[in-house]
Amino acid sequence: MLARGRFAGASLALLAQASLTSRAATALRFRTRMGAALSHSKTDYGGAAAAAAAMSAVNAYAEVIGLPDPNAACADVELIPFASDNYAYYLRCRSTGAAALVDPADPDAALRFLQDTGEAAPQAVLCTHKHGDHQGGNVPIRKFFEKEGGDVDVVSTSYEPIDGVTLAMKNGEQYTLGGLTVTALHTPCHTRGHVCFLVTDAARPDAAPVLFAGDTLFVGGCGRFFEGNAQEMYGNLGLEGVLATLPPETQVFCGHEYTASNLRFALSVDGANPNLQAKAAWVDGMRAEGRSTIPTTIGGERLWNPFMRADQPELKASVGLGESADPIEVMAAVRAAKDRF
Repeated sequence: MLARGRFAGASLALLAQASLTSRAATALRFRTRMGAALSHSKTDYGGAAAAAAAMSAVNAYAEVIGLPDPNAACADVELIPFASDNYAYYLRCRSTGAAALVDPADPDAALRFLQDTGEAAPQAVLCTHKHGDHQGGNVPIRKFFEKEGGDVDVVSTSYEPIDGVTLAMKNGEQYTLGGLTVTALHTPCHTRGHVCFLVTDAARPDAAPVLFAGDTLFVGGCGRFFEGNAQEMYGNLGLEGVLATLPPETQVFCGHEYTASNLRFALSVDGANPNLQAKAAWVDGMRAEGRSTIPTTIGGERLWNPFMRADQPELKASVGLGESADPIEVMAAVRAAKDRF
């Protein structure tokens, strides 16, 4: 039974039977370990009190310009790059070895990763939203493991149709992955049903949570408003937003390597921001070496991401709005400027 044991490596014939291509996933992978800091039964993921608590701690992350500290982790995360800029992820519970693939839209890249590393076959696929470059692997991966005598849950949103889904979750609902708890956070805007997955471990309350942000939050940016509006994205990323009020140490794994272009835009609207300047310089160095800029942290993004700074006077001025402008209006103006950039 492969679904819960080590993935010993499938033959190319079996890969072909699963209707997969023959591209190998290579390079640009690293392990970062992280843990949980939230008690789901007591934590309010929004509201003024949560916003104030997040802002009181965010300055402690001014020095976290590079990759966040991987120590004291409750989970391992491996990057699985594919296409030109996409990331899928392999999530592993440190205490039990239970694992999941996150947004493995290129099934061959995901299966090659398992074959090359000998990692455990996944218990689940976690899918953030309906776009093909995020849900494209759901059915092929599930079918592949069924042929191998295993079973893979496909866990996703209940707010939009998802291929192959076996567990459709609403906001706040949870899935257990070994010792980890995976909580769905509904973040509509990029798509109506988009969810992010917040991963925590109640046995390690002092460790950092991890967030799989899909196409809602990027390093220095956010997803296009394909099916939503500025009010909804502000509800995700604004001062009292669902994601903005997570603990600042939360490690964020997003769906694309858009960082360099995002920060070039950010400098055009918030160029005097010293945290942004430092982050942009670091990113230039990383990308020049062909290295990933993922993960980031919620605390860091509060310092340099213009879509998480719509309440700041300097950002309002840069898009031609006064200090009294509603942050939602600022969010709309910044997104429009980014779309034109």
